[in-house]
Amino acid sequence: NQVTYIAFRILLSLLTVETASEFAHFFNRNADFLDNLNCRNNFGFCHSGDCPPSTTLIGTCINGKINCCKWTTAP
Repeated sequence: NQVTYIAFRILLSLLTVETASEFAHFFNRNADFLDNLNCRNNFGFCHSGDCPPSTTLIGTCINGKINCCKWTTAP
């Protein structure tokens, strides 16, 4: 019984680590989506590089990898 209990605890620990890893990957992927959605909700658009003329930087997209720009005047 003691060996079974120890084996069960080891298996449970490994399963917990694997599950935590999967959740981290899931939330990282969702962070990209939420970042982009936040930009769009603020009437911005995702743009790689500096924001074009007549726009201003209001945030980021793809979890900080590119810029979120917003028109300061009508396009």
